[in-house]
Amino acid sequence: MRVPPSCSGIKGFFFYLAVSVFTADAAFGWAEPPPPHDGDLVQESELIVIAHAKDDSIEHPLLVITETLKGNSPTKEIPLLLRDPGVFMRVAKGWQANSGLTVWELGSMEHPICGDLSQDQIWFLRSNPNAAPTDPNGKLPRVMEPGDIQPVELKPYYLTLLSPDPKKALQNLASTNPKLVERAQGSLDYIDVKRIEKIADLEKRIDLLMPYFLAKDGDPGGMRNEVVSQIEACGALGAKKEVPVFFEIKPAWRQILTMDFWASSNYKDAIPTVIRLLDQEEQFWAKQDMSDRSWYPNVPGDLTMAKNDSYNKIYCAIRVLISLGGGEPARKAVLMTKQRWNSYDPTAAHELIRYCDEWLAANK
Repeated sequence: MRVPPSCSGIKGFFFYLAVSVFTADAAFGWAEPPPPHDGDLVQESELIVIAHAKDDSIEHPLLVITETLKGNSPTKEIPLLLRDPGVFMRVAKGWQANSGLTVWELGSMEHPICGDLSQDQIWFLRSNPNAAPTDPNGKLPRVMEPGDIQPVELKPYYLTLLSPDPKKALQNLASTNPKLVERAQGSLDYIDVKRIEKIADLEKRIDLLMPYFLAKDGDPGGMRNEVVSQIEACGALGAKKEVPVFFEIKPAWRQILTMDFWASSNYKDAIPTVIRLLDQEEQFWAKQDMSDRSWYPNVPGDLTMAKNDSYNKIYCAIRVLISLGGGEPARKAVLMTKQRWNSYDPTAAHELIRYCDEWLAANK
């Protein structure tokens, strides 16, 4: 997921807590987009096997195949290849007690990415499209993401995705295996979103995607990022559909991404909503003790988080108005914001105040 160009530079006064969510899947700390969904992973993997690494092959690890779920391997032993092992991952043995042969994230050896590889795991192996022509193993399938290694207990789940009718198989799995209900529902969401994406009528497509866009339950299907991309690809129509539901969007950093989309698509009809946000946040701060500095630097607690979220939304809203303009109603909101933060600490809030001044200078 991209970092918004207009609202990601939040610095100086508060550190925007969600930047890591924009740039990586925090579960593994990868400075890259999130790994593929299970459905994409199954489709993209040329070879899916249940296998274990030879425990005596640390220097040049080998996988011993126990069972093949997809594809064909000419031999029962194949090289265990990791994408860019010198940068992202390494294979280590016995780094911690009882760890066995394990893949660790390079630079952070506190937690293994997966279980003991000397025991059977499910391996999703894909060829590296960026392999150098001189690489003798360039075309061989390999581990491309941490999620390409999964516990063997998930075999029934992945078999449903490989079945002729995945939707029916997933529904049956969810009804018979309580431990896999959430995972199965995630893939049912995936199937549904992929179906919706094929609808030619853009308005109908967005309307059907909106429940995923507004998901408040932790996005169990992991499809919200893709849904956001689909809605944004519809341009002004996507922005138009987001405006009425803007205050339902959770958490705060997704509101920030939404405003950034409005700015980048120059969707001026969003200006009243941005102004309403500034009015709403002003009401929040009017109830706070502005002399209380306990939330700077960050102090754990719900109120601390609420204050950080509020400030960051205000910061982004002013930046968005710089792009969109806004007329007299926006002038009142910007002046109100400047007055509020001048009364707090103009030195600490200097960037926000500077952007208020920038808007006022450009909209005399």
